[in-house]
Amino acid sequence: MVNNVQTNTALVNKPYEKVTEYKIGHTTYIVKTRFNFTSESLNDIISRLISKEIHKAA
Repeated sequence: MVNNVQTNTALVNKPYEKVTEYKIGHTTYIVKTRFNFTSESLNDIISRLISKEIHKAA
């Protein structure tokens, strides 16, 4: 568990892109998240993950 984490989230010009800044101690991490709306829907992703877990359990 990491203590003393400061975050700063900023939206970029594109609605599918988000930049988050994490400060842990004296180190700053910048994380850029992008979403591709044309690929899979959330339902597709969840279905794929459930199927994967079912196959693992079998």
